[in-house]
Order: sequence, then structure tokens, then C-alpha cells
Amino acid sequence: MKIVKVLVLVFFAFICTYSNAQSDLSKAVSIDKMMKTAEKNIGKEICVYGKVKHVCSHSGRRLFLANKKADLSLRVNTYGKIKSFNRELSGSNIKLKGILRQQTLSKEDIDKLEERITEQSGHCGTENNSIKKMRDWMKKNNKKEYYIYYVDCVDYEQIYTK
Repeated sequence: MKIVKVLVLVFFAFICTYSNAQSDLSKAVSIDKMMKTAEKNIGKEICVYGKVKHVCSHSGRRLFLANKKADLSLRVNTYGKIKSFNRELSGSNIKLKGILRQQTLSKEDIDKLEERITEQSGHCGTENNSIKKMRDWMKKNNKKEYYIYYVDCVDYEQIYTK
């Protein structure tokens, strides 16, 4: 009888843990919606979903998640128990839970970045285009800094769609 009670307790502990993880991820919002409140949520746990555009092939410790229109992306780093992302996630939809972080680039930082890119041989126009977008955003929003948001991921799951 004691074994049955222990098994029942273990079963309920598992169910509660599993349902808590599921409920956290079920609160996931789109990247677009997350970005609207990003400034208020820096350092806080968030849940977000999107399509994996790229998983870094060297270490698998970073991936890039895109919104539906693929015009907005979010860098996602491994964190805690997650040591690497499976490269086969590329092209799939996932939802994840993690800590939202912010990196701030000053005008001087962007100038140095542009200088480094210009000095490198074989760079493509993508980097220059990104720098132009940063400068345009700063001008449009009357800001002296550019903000890059990223997530330190603590949990994720693949979303299967029909």
C-alpha cells in the first residue's frame, strides 16, 4: 500500500510540474506584441513564439526567431540547463520562455561597428543595410541610442502546425 501511495505522489508531482511548464509556454505572445512592451519587461521572464530563421551552426548556442512577416527578428541565447539548440529547429515554429535582455548601442558604437565592417574584405551589403536601419530608427524616434532586445532562453518547445 505504501508503494501505491508513493507512486501516486510521484505521479501528481510530475503532472503538476508538467502542467506548470505547459501553462507558462501557453502564455506565449508574438514577437510583434512582445516588442510593444519590451522596454517595460527587461530583466523579466517572457514567453514568445515565432519561426526559427537560423540556428548558429558552430555551437548551436544561439538562434534567431522571426515574426510572421519575417521583418522582425529576435536573438535567442541558450541559458541555464539548455546547452545548445538542435540545428534541425531551423525553419520550424517554436515557443519559448526566457529572460528579456537589452543591449544598447550608442551612435559611437554604431560608428565603430561601421568602421570595422568597412575595413573587412568580403563583407556584404547586409551589414551596411542594418547600420542604415539603426541610424534611420534613431533619427525617426529622436534617440541617441539603438536598442537590441534578445532573450536568454530557459525553456522551449516546437509548435507543430497542420
